[in-house]
Amino acid sequence: MKKTTIQLLAFLFFALVTIQIEAQAFPTDPAARLGTWIIKVQGENLYLTLPDEEPPIFGAWEQRLTYQPLNTTKPELQQFTTVFTGTTNFYYLESVIAGRGVVEILQTDIDNPAIGVQGNASGAPDQMDWWNPTRGSGTQIFSENTCATCSWNGKAKRRVQNFALGDDVRLSGGGPVAFDWVSQTLSNEEFDTSSIFVSNPVNNQLTIKGLTTSVNRVSVYSLLGEQVLTRELDGQTSLNLDTSALASGLYLVEMKGDRGSFTKKIVKQ
Repeated sequence: MKKTTIQLLAFLFFALVTIQIEAQAFPTDPAARLGTWIIKVQGENLYLTLPDEEPPIFGAWEQRLTYQPLNTTKPELQQFTTVFTGTTNFYYLESVIAGRGVVEILQTDIDNPAIGVQGNASGAPDQMDWWNPTRGSGTQIFSENTCATCSWNGKAKRRVQNFALGDDVRLSGGGPVAFDWVSQTLSNEEFDTSSIFVSNPVNNQLTIKGLTTSVNRVSVYSLLGEQVLTRELDGQTSLNLDTSALASGLYLVEMKGDRGSFTKKIVKQ
């Protein structure tokens, strides 16, 4: 009986730890905020999801985010990468699907605009693709752009609110939605991380070898989440990055693929 009780307590402990790891608020540690996530409505089997469509001509289309159940057939439709903008607590969210673009507000002239992607390659100040996911104890997502001369001044600067299966994801000043941020990592099926060599520590040059075609971007971030180096890849299996201008300290090297990312910490001497 005692053995059974101990086993049950151990199971409940590890189950609790697993839940805390898999479903969490947006991390408070800046170094843990970078990566690939699925964004889940708390208490619901609903996730922010892109429609299952072939990308039209770049820049000439929009795809709205909706709330959908977990997609195990095409998980990439529900995976987004967080990228630091350089301003405290502000990030942009980018679809892991090449060419789909960053998450942004699609209508700038109404108070409850829909959210989607239009093919933009990166977030920018005074645009509608900067987000603050650190407010509301890290469970709410806010648009807080402050362009006083833009058409959306006074509008669209709201939080994600209201949800139902299949509905467009919208911003408004109504009741906020609480989200869980579920971390995603690349599996060996996507690329073999054991084959990747990252020089560490580094002086004036960072060397990376053993990459596969699944990796399409390598970026280096400070522990505050600021992107200090980046390189787009087109089938290269290795690369060298000039790190001579970086201050000494710890950095994160992110290798991003179409369906996730892999991050390694390095020391710059």
